[in-house]
Amino acid sequence: MKRIERITSLIGLMLVAALALPAQPLVRAQQQPVQSPAPNLMEPLGWLVGGTWTAQEKNDDGSPLEVRLHCHWAPTRNAILFDVSFLTGGRETAQYDGMYVWHPAKGKFVLWQVNRKGEVAEGELTVNGKEMDQTVHVSHPDGKEHFLRAHYTRLDENSFRFKASFRLAETQPWMDALELVYTRAAGS
Repeated sequence: MKRIERITSLIGLMLVAALALPAQPLVRAQQQPVQSPAPNLMEPLGWLVGGTWTAQEKNDDGSPLEVRLHCHWAPTRNAILFDVSFLTGGRETAQYDGMYVWHPAKGKFVLWQVNRKGEVAEGELTVNGKEMDQTVHVSHPDGKEHFLRAHYTRLDENSFRFKASFRLAETQPWMDALELVYTRAAGS
């Protein structure tokens, strides 16, 4: 009997030890300080996300043209995707698709976009509070290029001023292109 009691005791101890082993790593994990998630470096641009931004402009013939900008988070929230379209004469035409991302090696925001003509734009964006400056190099399918510069001023939660200029070569002076105020319906 004593032998059976010892075997039963040993089996009981082994079961207790086996059940206790998985709990030990959990106890250690619980004792480690909880790390907060890394900050999302895209947040300074997050105010652009949501709703439809619109600005009023004129076509070459003087007829009204509405510029529409949509911005939304990429599923990872590590990029803001955008598209721009023009509405004129009751018809909406896609113009640009692009994205903003934080580039860790450059330590700044970068922009990539392509327009309906197949021109590819690459640029950088600097944020300084409610002001943003963007420089862009545009490559054309035929090998030509031009350069864009834009200044954004955030007026409030639902409006910003956009002033753009361009040049056809890096050595040329900047020429004013347009100045628009974009608005977004409150709560959209």
